[in-house]
Order: sequence, then structure tokens, then C-alpha cells
Amino acid sequence: ATTEIYTLSLHDALPIFQDYITQVSAINGKYYQTLADGALDDWKAGYEQYKAELDMVGNQKIIDELQRQVDEFLKK
Repeated sequence: ATTEIYTLSLHDALPIFQDYITQVSAINGKYYQTLADGALDDWKAGYEQYKAELDMVGNQKIIDELQRQVDEFLKK
């Protein structure tokens, strides 16, 4: 049997991460479609702005929590 990592979730830590998730979702909504469509004349500058805004609202904390869960899963 194959063990899949489908249990990655911020659900258990939701009260802690809810603000981060809300802010990251808003930033994704602001930039994602434009970047995905290639609709910016200077996409590199747009992408750098997108990443900078994600960093400002704590995106790395979400990434770190999900990585912690992967690491815990792999220990099993």
C-alpha cells in the first residue's frame, strides 16, 4: 500500500493561521490571474511585487507549518 500525504492541513492550527490565510488569499486574488495570463508588460516586476507582498503578510509561516507537517509525516 502507498501512503499519501493528503493530510497536510492548517486546520488544527486554524485560529493561529486564519489571518495569514486570509491575507495570502487576498494577495493571490490580486495577482494570480494577471500573472498566470501573462497580462503584465513587466511580469518580473509584478512577480517580485507579488512575492514581496506575500512575505509581508507571513506567507513563510504557512510554508513552515506545512513543511513541519511533511517532516513529521516522513518520520513515521
